[in-house]
Amino acid sequence: MKKFSGAFFSLALTGTNAFLVYFLLGLGMILEGEIFLMVAGSLVQLRILELKWVLAAVFSGALIGDFFWYWIGRRYGAGLIEKYGKYFFLTPRRFLKIEYLITHGGAWLVFASKFLYGFNHAFLAASGAARFNFKKFVIYQIPTTAVWVTIFV
Repeated sequence: MKKFSGAFFSLALTGTNAFLVYFLLGLGMILEGEIFLMVAGSLVQLRILELKWVLAAVFSGALIGDFFWYWIGRRYGAGLIEKYGKYFFLTPRRFLKIEYLITHGGAWLVFASKFLYGFNHAFLAASGAARFNFKKFVIYQIPTTAVWVTIFV
């Protein structure tokens, strides 16, 4: 392990400090995954954090975030689309097309959307709003998230 000098690198991330950093990385993944993945990868590369714990934290946080956005879409999606969809050029007819794509191209869309920055959360919420089968969603999302996290860390 490399030794760094300077005030920033003299901070020892052991015990409670390290747990807090891993926890915050996982928490950050719920809302904004890509940025926290870059931070996590940098901290691993600098040998400040351990790869195995970073992967566990960001994988867990990403899955929780994915399930959260799916639930938001399932719970509030239809009402939000009816009320505000016109402001985003999302008419009920267009949403029916999106719903068809999600229900018929599920696995590939889950995988592809994970790698499209800015599109992922919208897809997750749309999956929920389209009432995509949650069991299938979980089955597709777990390996997709594992690949995504591994590539980007």
